[in-house]
Formats: sequence, C-alpha cells, structure tokens
Amino acid sequence: MRRDALSLGLSLLLVGCSRQQSGPGVDLAQGKQLYEQNCASCHGVQGEGAVEWQELNADGSYRAPPHTDEGHTWHHPDEQLYLIVRDGGRAPGTTMPAFGSQLDHAEIIAVLEYIKTFWSPEMHASQARGSEAMPYPVTDGK
Repeated sequence: MRRDALSLGLSLLLVGCSRQQSGPGVDLAQGKQLYEQNCASCHGVQGEGAVEWQELNADGSYRAPPHTDEGHTWHHPDEQLYLIVRDGGRAPGTTMPAFGSQLDHAEIIAVLEYIKTFWSPEMHASQARGSEAMPYPVTDGK
C-alpha cells in the first residue's frame, strides 16, 4: 500500500513537471491579458498572425507573423524574444513597436510565456533547448 502511494505521488509529480511550461512566478493570466491588450491587434487573439503574413505590405514592411507553430517565434531563444518585445523589431522592414516603456520586466516575460501556450509540445521543447544558452535577462538591464 505504501509503495503504491509513493508510486502515485511520484507519478503526479512527474506529470506536473512535464506540463509546466512557464517559469516560477510567471502569471499566465496576466500574460494573456497583456497580450490581448498589446499584441492581439496585430498578431491575432490566438496568435494566428496577419492574413497573408508572409507577403509584404505596400510600403515593403512585413506583416505580423503568427506566434503559433506556423510562425517563427519558437525559433528564437528567450533572450532574443525579450529584447524584441522590449526594444521593438530592428530588422529592416519590421514594424514591431517597442513595448519597454509600457511593460515592465515581469510583464514582458508573462506575455512571452503566454505566447508559448500557442505552441505544440515539440516546438516548445525545441525553443527551450535553444534558450538554455540565451535565457531571459535576470533584470531589465536598460
């Protein structure tokens, strides 16, 4: 009986660990709210991106990409994603605005962790491996 209880407890612990997709202290509800307020108008409520997102706008700028597996957000490590949100897109033709004056350090991380809920487990695992060498900054560091 004791062994069964220990087995059950260990199984539940492992399931909980495998499902955790955000760091400790990250408020996904806050991330969702901030995403809806600041990001959804361009990237879509479900992270679907702009219609025909791979096509250029008339001015030569890129349309907002999806944050789902279809897009490329999951290709970037946490540090790079953080800097893009804080400082805006720096690549030529990018219209991504900077949110560093509207969102604090923890809020940026909450938004990014919420975006990760759009990804499949495979994409999430791939992005996590890439983020091992380039995690979120410990502080804002502006």
